[in-house]
Amino acid sequence: MKLRKGEFISIGIIAVMFAAAFIVMPYMPLQMVSHWGIDGKPNGYMPRIPALFILPCMSLVMFLTFAVISRIDPKGKIKEFAVSFDSFTAIFFGLFAYVYTILILTGAGLSFDMNAVMAPFFSGLYLALAGLVENAKPNYFVGVRTPWTLENPEIWARTHERGGLVFRLCGFIAIGGLFVPRLVIFFAVVPPGIGIIYLIYYSYKLYAGTKTP
Repeated sequence: MKLRKGEFISIGIIAVMFAAAFIVMPYMPLQMVSHWGIDGKPNGYMPRIPALFILPCMSLVMFLTFAVISRIDPKGKIKEFAVSFDSFTAIFFGLFAYVYTILILTGAGLSFDMNAVMAPFFSGLYLALAGLVENAKPNYFVGVRTPWTLENPEIWARTHERGGLVFRLCGFIAIGGLFVPRLVIFFAVVPPGIGIIYLIYYSYKLYAGTKTP
């Protein structure tokens, strides 16, 4: 499988994560924090080897999944917005590396409110999604794939243009978790949930408009 230029950034980020795991391993405690509770405080631990390698391995598996998806799309449309797709995946793995850095720093003895830490993660994720969605072409894997968007290219384009605005707004809302950490899950889950329902309705409304006599 030949990699696109943009995919090398993701591979580089994942490689750095693996390298960091080997470098810091001797300095980490035998049991490392692996889970945080809803209050943002550690409440779960595991041996340092799996703790250090779960995120890098998960990232590698997800990268391979993204790479395969972008190549087996029956419509072949993902290739038309490959730059946006690869930019999203690079940001996505960069955000994973951000969380991984917090994991290592926690193992080194620093203390964090994980709720506050996750606010930039969710914000960055939704902002990256905004850029991906608004540039997506009709395909079977990426975007707001409703019967109405897949049937009509104009409805797809208008829905995804609106989707970019929706996810950008979600990104700005999610950063509110920095200031009210106990509500980070609310900020991260509720607005996107409402936004997705709205986009489904919006695509149907556009479709219904085309059927009006």
